[in-house]
Amino acid sequence: MADGDLNADLLLKIMNRLAKFRADFAKEHLTTHLLDLVPETFEKDRKNAILYLYQHLRFLEGRNLITLSGRLCQSGICKIDLTANGNMFVQPELAEFGNEPLLPQVVKSIENQIEVLTYPQEEKDNMRFRLREALAEQAPDFIAKVFAEIAYRAMKGGGT
Repeated sequence: MADGDLNADLLLKIMNRLAKFRADFAKEHLTTHLLDLVPETFEKDRKNAILYLYQHLRFLEGRNLITLSGRLCQSGICKIDLTANGNMFVQPELAEFGNEPLLPQVVKSIENQIEVLTYPQEEKDNMRFRLREALAEQAPDFIAKVFAEIAYRAMKGGGT
């Protein structure tokens, strides 16, 4: 990673910390509350650490995950709030709020993908059965394995 590149691990750590901050409604959360997440290479240079963190926060703001505000924001010391998208990022089940559940749409799409595979009909029926069986058992690990297997077969060249 080049010196000016964003650190994806730091971006995830920031979002995870902001998720934890949500429990304290009365407190205002500032960029300085995240300084301990910055790599140790900035340990002795607080100003550079704040600017490095600010660069990452600006990216998250540009992705509409957070908002930054405050009169000292130009110097990198800002109040941070999660947006609706940010809340969905840290709590994915909120993505379905007000929308149709996503799982039935995903299942329908996977079944459509199975149908266009050039495998024998018996094998396609078996895949569809295993998918429905995994859903009926509500076993997330099993569902993920079935999804992955079907996707692998489709990408391997079983498609038309």
